[in-house]
Amino acid sequence: MSDALFGSPENMDLVDAVEDLKTGGIEPDGLCIRMYDKLRLEAQAYRLRQEYVPPLLQKALEDLRPSTVPPSTQAELDCQASSTVSRIVQAVKARFTLPSDLRGLTLSPSFRNKKSEKSVKDQQIIDRLENELLSDLEKEEKDDAD
Repeated sequence: MSDALFGSPENMDLVDAVEDLKTGGIEPDGLCIRMYDKLRLEAQAYRLRQEYVPPLLQKALEDLRPSTVPPSTQAELDCQASSTVSRIVQAVKARFTLPSDLRGLTLSPSFRNKKSEKSVKDQQIIDRLENELLSDLEKEEKDDAD
């Protein structure tokens, strides 16, 4: 019935979802905290049984952890930092894509052809870096193809 009124959850963006929750008298932050507490208890039950916490449950805990809850151990702090860095790196990588064919890629020779401000050593450094860059790009292309 809710699909008929509001559409399916996949078609709803975050802003609409938060607005609908507030309209229904539910505070989104409070909902996240309550959900985090329930998931934390579920994870604790796994740990008490000396079982591994399922990865999706662990991910949900990381995603829902309120910023006011400090990490309980150094390992948890490290995991939280690693998770945050991973999300940032994934977001940045998602915005950049390499050209599908790197064979036609050429680097701009505008600085390379200037004679006034560079020495022979500068030119060697520029050439070495250009070769490293092209090699890295080819290696990434091969890795992506595999």
